[in-house]
Amino acid sequence: MCPQSAEILVFETNGKPNILDWKLVQVLKEHFSLVTALDWHPKTDLLLSCSSDRGIIVWQKEPKSGQLMPQLCNIKELKANTDASWSTNGDKFVVGAASGNVFVGSYNKNVGLWIAQAVSDKAAHDSPVTCVKFDPLSGKCVVSASSDGTVQFNADFNEEIDSATGAGVFGGISEPVQIFKFKCNEWVNTFSFSPSGQEIAFATHDSIVHFYSISAEDVAARKKPSGQKVSYIGAPILTGCFVSETTYIGSGYDKAPMLFLRKDGQWKFECIMDEGHKKVRETVKTSKDAFAGKNVYFEHPLDSDVHMRERETKHMNYINCQKPFVKSETRVDIISTSDPNGYIHFWDVKKY
Repeated sequence: MCPQSAEILVFETNGKPNILDWKLVQVLKEHFSLVTALDWHPKTDLLLSCSSDRGIIVWQKEPKSGQLMPQLCNIKELKANTDASWSTNGDKFVVGAASGNVFVGSYNKNVGLWIAQAVSDKAAHDSPVTCVKFDPLSGKCVVSASSDGTVQFNADFNEEIDSATGAGVFGGISEPVQIFKFKCNEWVNTFSFSPSGQEIAFATHDSIVHFYSISAEDVAARKKPSGQKVSYIGAPILTGCFVSETTYIGSGYDKAPMLFLRKDGQWKFECIMDEGHKKVRETVKTSKDAFAGKNVYFEHPLDSDVHMRERETKHMNYINCQKPFVKSETRVDIISTSDPNGYIHFWDVKKY
């Protein structure tokens, strides 16, 4: 994990969810600025990290010591890297940057380092990239979401790595082309694939989640499918993932996971999963003056009927990271959520 700093902390959890029972085994200090994304691959056991210092690092575990050591990576980026993710097989990674560029990297045996190259001659987006993903089965489609209000699907076919055929709706890709481009009215905060890769969802900052179903025919014809917009009462979702083909969970400024279900072919907002959202947190009164005795003037005072009500949610701050914690090939059983205050919570989602 990264505690919103330039350091990466590696823990042994001892199989327990309480962080107080964990043992810190290593601190990775190769980055010079805020670490913006971490992604560990379960097959290769490689850890990918990117940072606002414009660098990316692939960490490999040494057999004898068990310590994670950095491998050299080459990327030509002049601005901060904002997100990073491994491909399905762990032989490629994708990185998004504040410049709007999207890079795909792979290991070059001839020079002995990882090399990342841009997916297009010019920046793919007009403003910073917020989220990048590979499709979950073939690993031949790169998706990037941005604050410019677009979500782009680009084919990434590498003859040295990828086979001509592959699983999933993107398995037939055999040339580097742009497949789809979705446009929204607001910036896009997060993007997710379902386990099969046929369902996608992305959340925008106007409190709307966009759902689309993609077929192999749509990909072959490069025809953008029709979708559904689901509005909900609440603050924007910042991070999310599919639990199954019919269940999506998103988290953000409401400090609690939100559940979306597909019933009879239609996606609907179901509920907020944290029961504490229905309860108002009691205010702790103190004798201390918050303004240190100084005169404070408000040009536009709040109306008398406007009150700030903190809820009894498990998170006391907004959720900025949501990850699958226990999963199989077809669904997720447990997700984890974390916030800027340093709290991590686990949610059993098997029943959804």
